[in-house]
Amino acid sequence: MRAVEARRWMARASNSGISAFIDPRGEIRDQVSFGQAGVLRRRIELGSRRTLYTRLGDWIVLLSAAVLAVHSINCVWRDWSYRSSRNERPSS
Repeated sequence: MRAVEARRWMARASNSGISAFIDPRGEIRDQVSFGQAGVLRRRIELGSRRTLYTRLGDWIVLLSAAVLAVHSINCVWRDWSYRSSRNERPSS
């Protein structure tokens, strides 16, 4: 997912798992399977384009969390005020 997110090549090296080259679309181009010993060698292109996420970062996640928190507080406040107004009414 990181390769797709940043639209960059990814070289994944692992001592005990799968080592691979992943292209900017997220497709595995070369790999050494689990449990195999081997060496991978590939020429990759360095990109200069930046995606929206790499330019702006995590602010959208923080903004979403803030909106969710405000909405949740508003819902709780409305529920509390509704319940308190029902309790203050004289019963008939």
